[in-house]
Amino acid sequence: MSEHPRLTVERLFSDPPVVLMPPQRLRFSPDGAWLAWLQPTFNQRGRLDLWIADTAAGSARALLQSGARKTQALSAADRERLERQRQFAAGVTTFEWFPDSSSLLVPMGNAIFVVALDGTSSSITPETEDPGDLRLSPQGTYMTWVTSGDLWIQRLDSRQAIRVTTGGSDVITHGLAEFIAQEEMHRFEGYWWAPDETRLVYTRVDSSGIPETHRLEVVADEVKAVSQRYPLAGGANARVTLHEYIVATGETRELVTGKGDEDYLARIGFVGSVLTLQVQRRNQQWLQLRGQSDNGDFTPWLTETSSTWINLHDNLRSLPNNRFLWTSERDGLSALMTGECGVPESERRCSPANLHITSVLATTANSALVQGWQGDPAERHLFRIRLDNGETQKLTTQPGWHDGVLHKGSNRYAFVFSNTSTLPELRMQDLGTGDVQLISAAPIDHPAHSFLPPLPVFGSLQAEDGQALYWRVTPPLNPVAGRKYPVIVYVYGGPGAQKVCNATVPGLVTLFTHAGYGVLELDNRGSANRGRSFEAPLFHHMGGIEVRDQVRGIEVLHNFPWAHADRVGIFGHSYGGFMALMCISRHPEFFRAAAAVAPVSDWKLYDTHYTERYLGNPAEDEAPYERSSVVPHLSQLQRPLLLVHGMADDNVLVTHTTKVMRELQKHGRSFDLMLYPGSRHALQEKDVSIHRFTQMLEFFGKHL
Repeated sequence: MSEHPRLTVERLFSDPPVVLMPPQRLRFSPDGAWLAWLQPTFNQRGRLDLWIADTAAGSARALLQSGARKTQALSAADRERLERQRQFAAGVTTFEWFPDSSSLLVPMGNAIFVVALDGTSSSITPETEDPGDLRLSPQGTYMTWVTSGDLWIQRLDSRQAIRVTTGGSDVITHGLAEFIAQEEMHRFEGYWWAPDETRLVYTRVDSSGIPETHRLEVVADEVKAVSQRYPLAGGANARVTLHEYIVATGETRELVTGKGDEDYLARIGFVGSVLTLQVQRRNQQWLQLRGQSDNGDFTPWLTETSSTWINLHDNLRSLPNNRFLWTSERDGLSALMTGECGVPESERRCSPANLHITSVLATTANSALVQGWQGDPAERHLFRIRLDNGETQKLTTQPGWHDGVLHKGSNRYAFVFSNTSTLPELRMQDLGTGDVQLISAAPIDHPAHSFLPPLPVFGSLQAEDGQALYWRVTPPLNPVAGRKYPVIVYVYGGPGAQKVCNATVPGLVTLFTHAGYGVLELDNRGSANRGRSFEAPLFHHMGGIEVRDQVRGIEVLHNFPWAHADRVGIFGHSYGGFMALMCISRHPEFFRAAAAVAPVSDWKLYDTHYTERYLGNPAEDEAPYERSSVVPHLSQLQRPLLLVHGMADDNVLVTHTTKVMRELQKHGRSFDLMLYPGSRHALQEKDVSIHRFTQMLEFFGKHL
């Protein structure tokens, strides 16, 4: 094998993989003696196995290989939940430790396995077919699941099953998070056990008020009409109420009555022994944390307000002496706060102003262990913060991206690490000594090492309001001195995502650089992990400041002798597709060609929680939607455009692309079109991936 073999489209999407799926769902055993996670073997992609490692010795082994088990297909609820989580791999998709740390519960479709640490296993048969979201109760007494919209529990000792709810149907579900909660709030659960297992709290979702719409799913040999209750911006949401089931008596009662569709139950769960709710108003400018009192009522603990929107998080934790931990962006960056339970406005900040917190991993009486960044948003590190004085200690030192979990009892931090010169590795750090163990990494002779891209260059420039815009430029493979190379701007640009980070470079960037292109990535204002002031400028106008920032980024290319700043293409998917359309239509002087995959074209065709967060309710004011639509700009298209869409996309409906097509045709504009029968939003199928990126490289090769 040559030192730098060129990566082809076929090789990128074939086995053994040259882009490694990092370990995921890291979980320590309750006693801290073991670490478990999901990961494919290094020789194949797309099928996850269950792995464990002895935390004392650090030795890793596959505990359950999914290919060796005969299982049935996942339930429809689980398929939809995994799609909402952007989890496209098959095999083992979830697992849980039993409280005694001796074994793990592994649901695989209708087959439920109890797997011991030596790899032996037994199976459990649930009372019903197609169990969805099957989980253990906190003390391991019950397993819980949803079938046909109803919630069930089953004792593991006697195998006695109990149907908790009745009345489940196509429009009524119990114990399942509604579409909006999963897709946009990232709340994937619909039921919660009390720690002592005395009661089970669950949601009841009534989607009958959402008008039924019909979309066409086009597959290779048929066209199916699919009915869907999709909560379009400005329209009705599902009605969600909260209930509890008392285990000892079998009684159920309603805890929270849904106020039509104007409030969201954004977060629900037990903090210590207290049931808490995070209630968010529909405009998402007001959120209240509430805790259940002894009399059953919910009392306010904390209220957040914003003139734009409030980002949801999962950083609520309990502290001793009736206190709680919280993170807030009210002052800009995400900061750590403590408050007294049941005492509104008691919260106070306890982290430094230049530290942005992304997740809280563990707490003690007077400290918190958090992940985030300080000084450089392209990196993620672990920090310890004292809660009394804000004193902060950075616990990870190697430049790069750290993302993991912590076991407080053993003081161990297990994390996936990567940077631009290191493939993803699973490591474990003893926080007492600072010692780091390597748990899992690709063998030195793995082909992924041979297909690394050239090292990128990082930098920043100023936006028009003075804020820093961080960029990453990856040069083409082995550029010839004196020769100029075209550049592809690889864009997302929307809220909730960050592209510029000191982590393993994405496989598509490698593909483009090996095909002779430089790649520019820039996180414009509105993108994630920078705090409120950086995100807020896109409020009520999507496709405005983001486009201006991407155009400003083109000037960076003049710093690279190999870059041909007049031969720049742009490529993006989903919001990135929207950005590609905006950039090529409005700024042909900077962009010579664009490939837009599954682009949003009209925000009134997207869902309530996401779109109204940024543009408001179109039933009250349509102006932000009109100025954020790409359609009025399409008549200006002068440059080559490639449109790509999956014909079974249930997220960004193919209607978005047909609107673009019709507008371009109306104005006599030429464009290339590639539609994929049967493919959904991610277009993950191997043959589809090979075909679309072959088409894309041919397109850019012709026009750049």
